[in-house]
Amino acid sequence: MTGIAAPREERNVYRFVGVEQSLTDARRAIGEEKWEDALAAAQWLLKQDPPHPEAHKLIDKAEREIAYAAAYDSLKKAIAVRDPRAAIVQIRAIAADSVYQERGRRLYERFRELWIGAREGEVRQAAQRGRCRDARRIAQSAAEIFPESRPRLDTIAEECRPPGPDGETQVVTAPKL
Repeated sequence: MTGIAAPREERNVYRFVGVEQSLTDARRAIGEEKWEDALAAAQWLLKQDPPHPEAHKLIDKAEREIAYAAAYDSLKKAIAVRDPRAAIVQIRAIAADSVYQERGRRLYERFRELWIGAREGEVRQAAQRGRCRDARRIAQSAAEIFPESRPRLDTIAEECRPPGPDGETQVVTAPKL
């Protein structure tokens, strides 16, 4: 042995004091979003008073919020690497009653608008250069991810005119009646 202790798994240790104190501690931890602490306090409470109805509710809430916290963290990572598909999966994994839903929704909405805005710029640039196929392809792929962007991007792509034989972008005029 080299004298270095093997890492041990960190666990929240809760020292049971009494039913009311454990209940107070679990409630406080829920309020402070310390899910592991709430879980530990409520589990100790259940060991002392197995049918305690509020302890079961607190455990359920803490376990669900732990999962939602993981989804929220994954959402932030997906946004950081600009991965819209992963962001969609993660925002959908957070339930409406979670404390992370509104936070995640704000991040997601801001990311979505910036991402669609960037695709709009790409479509506009391709259209201005007469690269109509590219403009439509970019608009289509963006609409597959965020369908609500379709009208906005398709309008830009539809205005594209391929370059004429002399290399200049053609101007389409309305037919004379």
